[in-house]
Amino acid sequence: MTRIILLCLALQGLCGSAYSQAPAPASAQQNYATIYLYQKGSFGRSIFDIWMNERRVVENFRPRSYFVIQVMPGSLRLRTTGQPAYFVEEKNFRLQVHSGQTYYLEAVMDYDFMSSSLYLVERKAEDFQQRMKALKRDERAQTTLE
Repeated sequence: MTRIILLCLALQGLCGSAYSQAPAPASAQQNYATIYLYQKGSFGRSIFDIWMNERRVVENFRPRSYFVIQVMPGSLRLRTTGQPAYFVEEKNFRLQVHSGQTYYLEAVMDYDFMSSSLYLVERKAEDFQQRMKALKRDERAQTTLE
């Protein structure tokens, strides 16, 4: 009889803990980090591409535009390249992204006497929200990077 009572208590404990500790189903977006990448107006004739982990995610990233991309958590390598190649200096960046988090990166043009480059600067959500009204979403950009 004691064995039956202990067995019932053990089963009740297992079933109770399974129901009480079962994780809530995670949405697909919680498995990714979200990045908003935007560029305010700029002058010049350089054409820039944005690369993430060696994949081009947008070609000819236009001034006064933005795009949104979902990326896997971890270390993200970002690179900006451009044309004409003799006039544009390539820049590399690293960003550690976490699942379920949102990041805002501003693409900032830098001009020198004989060259230009596109830097990426992490910003706060408020900065993007203020500028979003003057920006157009770039639908050509990739939306997910696995």
